[in-house]
Amino acid sequence: MPYTLIAEEFGESKLGKVAGVHCGNEPWALFAAQWIQAPQDMHGALKSIAQWGNKVWLYFDADSDQLVGFGSLGSAVWPNYQPHAVSIIPQLAIHANFHGKPLGAGEIRFSHQLLDDLIARAIALEPRRLVLTVDPGNEKARYLYREFGFEELPDLSPRGHVKMTLLLPEPFQNPAVSS
Repeated sequence: MPYTLIAEEFGESKLGKVAGVHCGNEPWALFAAQWIQAPQDMHGALKSIAQWGNKVWLYFDADSDQLVGFGSLGSAVWPNYQPHAVSIIPQLAIHANFHGKPLGAGEIRFSHQLLDDLIARAIALEPRRLVLTVDPGNEKARYLYREFGFEELPDLSPRGHVKMTLLLPEPFQNPAVSS
């Protein structure tokens, strides 16, 4: 039976749901856990929502109601593109308990489901370019993004992260099924 994820929009009232989240022991995983748990006055998800209007979603396993991960989406200005406005994934992380899962035949990994959802949400936005940055040592994330068609840019971000970009398709203009 396929695992189904439920997306729930994140806000200050949901801080309790991310208490103790653990994304791994690597520096980028520790940063991601701190980002989602940070109070509004510190650099993190809540400040990202308040300051830049970004959206953040928590993803739960529908059967167990366990937090599987989180992802975010917003807009930014990137000098690499004309016009400079782009959609951006500020943060995406999977709880360490769910890395590489589910494993069953025919299952879609949670990391793929989260990224799929964020891309689908980004397609509905105006900027046709989706960008993100990833720690150069995070080979698993870089591989995942390349699987989805993201391309690495030659220049690094100010923090030394790899910039990656994906040209989004136009949203569907007509429904697939008429009523």
